[in-house]
Amino acid sequence: MDTIYNGTFYNCESKYNRVDGFGITGPGGVSFFKCSGHHNGDDGLSHHNKGCTGSVIGGSYYHNGKAGVASPSHYSNNEINGVETYENYSAGIYAIRGNVISTDTKDFPKLNVSNCYIHDETVGISSSLYSVDCWNCIFENNINNTKSDSTYPASISIHNFANKDLVS
Repeated sequence: MDTIYNGTFYNCESKYNRVDGFGITGPGGVSFFKCSGHHNGDDGLSHHNKGCTGSVIGGSYYHNGKAGVASPSHYSNNEINGVETYENYSAGIYAIRGNVISTDTKDFPKLNVSNCYIHDETVGISSSLYSVDCWNCIFENNINNTKSDSTYPASISIHNFANKDLVS
């Protein structure tokens, strides 16, 4: 039987790592409150693998070699709320599923994103084979606010957002 890992991190900082700042790979629930992941070689924070759940509440994720927050990935189930991302290499928030079992959007794992400030990114939210539901987020100065992988479909729904680039 696999070991179940559960944990909660408050006000933590992870910086200048070769790969992920925070990289959670085991099953269980691991949540982050007001943490910061920056200047890492890969993602600022990422949950990996089926059975890995958790929340990312508050905090800032910036100047990472891939994404600010790559949660969820590879079938993990997560919630992202009140996070600020900026100036990451590929995306502010990145949701990707590694194995293609179905390309039917009704089978996609779900990610809820709310109340985030996503700015100065190449892509604000990027998704591949995930269903992303985004509420009350602010997008500013991004080249693209959202992007679905060109090879595999994704579902990204944006509700009640503000694009500061369009507001005078």
